[in-house]
Order: sequence, then C-alpha cells, then structure tokens
Amino acid sequence: MRKILPTILFTLALTVMLRALFLGGYLDFNAYYNGAMIGEISNYPPFVAILFYPFTFTSIAIASKIWVVLSVFFLFLSLYLCFKLFNIQFLSSTALILLSLAFTYFPVKFTLGLGQLNLLVLLFVVLTFYFYIKDRDCYSGICLGISIMLKLFPVLLLIYFLLKKRYKILLYTAIAFITIAGIGCLLIGPEKNTNYWLHLSSILGSTPVDYYNQSLSGFLARQVNNISLRGSLRIMISTFFILVSFLIIFKKRKKYFLSKTLEFGLLITLNVFINGYSWQHHFVWLILPFLIVFFYIKNKKLNVNNYLFLGISYLLTGTNLKNPTMYPPIIQSHIFFGAILLWLMTAYLLLKND
Repeated sequence: MRKILPTILFTLALTVMLRALFLGGYLDFNAYYNGAMIGEISNYPPFVAILFYPFTFTSIAIASKIWVVLSVFFLFLSLYLCFKLFNIQFLSSTALILLSLAFTYFPVKFTLGLGQLNLLVLLFVVLTFYFYIKDRDCYSGICLGISIMLKLFPVLLLIYFLLKKRYKILLYTAIAFITIAGIGCLLIGPEKNTNYWLHLSSILGSTPVDYYNQSLSGFLARQVNNISLRGSLRIMISTFFILVSFLIIFKKRKKYFLSKTLEFGLLITLNVFINGYSWQHHFVWLILPFLIVFFYIKNKKLNVNNYLFLGISYLLTGTNLKNPTMYPPIIQSHIFFGAILLWLMTAYLLLKND
C-alpha cells in the first residue's frame, strides 16, 4: 500500500517529462544536426560535431526524436547508478519519489525540449563520480575527459584530483582528452579545431544578461551596470568561493565514503554557478549534488529541517518564470540563489561530518 502514492507520482511525472517527445522541434538539436553536416557547431568542442554526425543519416525529425529518447535513457542510467552507489533499490518508494522529482525538474524538461546534450554530460559526470568512489581511477579519468570534451564541464575536478594526489585519474583524463582531440583533428581537420580553441576565452568570457543565464555572471549582469566593476566582482567572488570550497574540503582531510561524496557534490555545484554563463538547462547537472546531499541526510538521520532547506533549493533551481521581466532583477536570479543554498548546505554538512 505504501508504494501506491509514489507509483502514481512516478507515473504522472514520467508522463509530463515524455511530453517532450511530441514537440514540433528542438532548437539546439537542430544546431547540432546542421553543424554536424559541416563539421562545426558554434561554441562547442569539435568532437560534438563528430558525435552527432551519425544522426545526419536520417531526417532531422526522426533524428531529434531518437535523441530525446536517448537523453531520457541517459537520465535513467545516471539515477540508477546513484541509487546503486547509495544502496537504494531502484523501484523502491524512495527511488520512485526521487525519480518523480527529477522528471519534473525544470532544467530536465528544458534540456529535453531543446534537444540539448546536458543529460549525456550528466551521465559522464555521474560515471566519473561512481568510478572515483569505487577507486576505479582509470575509468573515472576517461569519463571525466569525455565530459570535459563534450562541454568543458566540470573542470574544477581537475584541481580537486590534483590536490588529492589522484594522479592516475588525471593521467587518464589527459589520455581521453588528447585521444578525442586527435580524432577531431583527423576527421574534421586541424583548422576548425584550432579555431575553436583560439576563441575559447571569448566563449567562456561572455556574460549574457538574459534571465536564462543563471550563473554568477548573469546575476551580476542584472544587478551591476558598470561592466568593469561587474568583471572585477565576478573574479573576486569566484575566487572566494573556489578558495573556501577547497579549504573546507582539505580542512579535515577525511577519507570516509560520505565525505568524498559531499566533496564531489560541492565542486559540481560550484562549477555550475561560477561558469561564464550557465543557462537554466545547465542546472540539470545539480541532480547529482541534490542526490548526494539527500542521501547524506537520510544516512545520518539528520533533522527534518535539512530536508526543508534542500526542498527550498530544489524549488528555486527547478522553477521557471514564464514572464521574468515582470519581476525585479533580484527575483530573476532565483536559480542562482537556489544553487548557492545547495552549496551552503553541502559545505555545512561537510564541515560538521564526523
């Protein structure tokens, strides 16, 4: 009887998510599809054009539906691996509720609606995490290298593994990176690859003011008119968060399973909101930190207030304002504040972890 409500919630949430299959078009997938035909996708590493090239053997209408189905599979697999790592039965009541929350999370729906590749990146980030926890450094490094080559995310883990002296992970990350870059040069040609890397700084340095940019840069762009001051604040605040994060991680130098998971979640969250720009669909990557914090609270049997704060963070990051210009600029950064709250929760739990 206890599984009836979670099953109903799961069914409804799955139905809502799968509505993405019936959309008339997918803006970002169209860009991938057309870019794959010419071997270059604007603002993306060259390897992405190779990844999407097989889809060009069929019509864009059919290819887009195949990609959405694959993206849903990537999400299911990511969640399954997390549940397995934390010893949660995949179709238990807890799992069904968490699946329902993931399916109705706006960044997930936005990712599917655009035909974005974020859920594939999420899968490789989860695999990096999974193999890292399992001490399978070779596989962890390869998955991290692939993730970075897909969307330059999450690069802060490179610093983390360096300071943790997990040199084998870094070695295999470099091998994966160089191998994929080599494939890009071989199949696409060195000119387009060189063009991307030469313009990388301008891509990362852009600061769109749009509501959909919910990174630190987007928050500052909506609050500070002075461009020079905005740039300085961005550097100072990002540096502060990075330094504090690593100080917290290395304060106690604990190697417990739960400590390692919190450390990973802290850096994934940080990496999302200090990016040059983080569109709402990028916040799909917070699914992993959310699960890490949830499982920590559950495992430690912490006060119910922890679930309340986690729920507030989920609502802030998982909600979309249909008419954002109707709200004050500070309200338009609700997703950014939700990510900050998740970071604060993770940092607090990591500091008090026994």
